[in-house]
Amino acid sequence: MIEQQNFGFNMWLLFSVIMVWAIRLTYNWAKLFGGLSSQDWRYDQIKAFNPKLFFLTSFTGIMLFPTLIVFVQLIPVAELAGVSQNVGFYSILGAVIVLLATLLEWLSDSTMQKFKKDNPGKIINVGVWKWSRHPNYLGEIMVWFGLYFFHVDAFGLTYNIIYPIAMFLMFLVISIPMMERKLLKKYPEYKEHKKKVAVLVPFIGVSFRKHED
Repeated sequence: MIEQQNFGFNMWLLFSVIMVWAIRLTYNWAKLFGGLSSQDWRYDQIKAFNPKLFFLTSFTGIMLFPTLIVFVQLIPVAELAGVSQNVGFYSILGAVIVLLATLLEWLSDSTMQKFKKDNPGKIINVGVWKWSRHPNYLGEIMVWFGLYFFHVDAFGLTYNIIYPIAMFLMFLVISIPMMERKLLKKYPEYKEHKKKVAVLVPFIGVSFRKHED
């Protein structure tokens, strides 16, 4: 059992940045919630791919796997519980990364929502979206790497680095290709857009060529 008196300032800093991230995430969900009748587009895409296996693919691909990968991200965080120590360089760096990532996600979402309202049927190319095709995904990846730096402060660089790397690969191999296919189908001109805007990090990997067609 972990008691409050065992928490050091490093844990309070960790929980504070997690709380800021969680509040932003929850607020954005509540703002966009369309009721129980609305359905995420990923279900439709997975069902169209193989209707007969829809129950299995939706359960594993949308419900189970994302839940498990978030769970393993929290393993390094759980190992910090009860470890009382002074805040070091990597904890401060981690906190800054998480806060910047949360700001990036907020800018991504708010800019997208305003653009879609003012420019229906067009591809967003303003604000942070001018530099990255998926700045919201970049922000989410940054969050988990930021939290890992808290773990580095206490235990050094360990095998736990595989967890945020796994999250990065999930976005790169699964989430981004799914979103790219959706956008290419909806906006044929998106193919040209991909040649001008980086997939995640600005100026790096401008064309995600594997999924252009």
